[in-house]
Amino acid sequence: MKEKVDKKVYNYRTALEQPIWIQRLSKQLTLPNAVKMSTIVWTLTLYLVYVYFVLRFLRVFPIPSVFWFSLGVMPCWTLGILLADLKIEQQPVLRFVRDYLKMYFIYGLKRYRMFLNDGQLFYRPFYILKKEGGKHGLKLRK
Repeated sequence: MKEKVDKKVYNYRTALEQPIWIQRLSKQLTLPNAVKMSTIVWTLTLYLVYVYFVLRFLRVFPIPSVFWFSLGVMPCWTLGILLADLKIEQQPVLRFVRDYLKMYFIYGLKRYRMFLNDGQLFYRPFYILKKEGGKHGLKLRK
């Protein structure tokens, strides 16, 4: 009897988790080292937020805007590198924040009435007594 040979299957998940590396930005401009595309995207996003706050709130200081713009480049680049490599519970930052906000708006807003334990929703005893007290004329102290 012949044994079947295992097929080598292409793993799409690991392929999609691999970062995209960029070294050539244009025909004239190349970087000395390859940089992750996610680092560039995070840096630009953080820099745009920084520029927005500088233009919005730091008009009162008599320092030119060019100084503020150049001051924010290095911290935004450093935070971009950190956020590109950061994984929370094996998820990228944006996916974790999206899942957390989704869980908060579904369950977190109801935390005074219900609580989540081992994947099951339970009503808090005070909330049950409060609802039943209204039916039977009972008054509860808080």
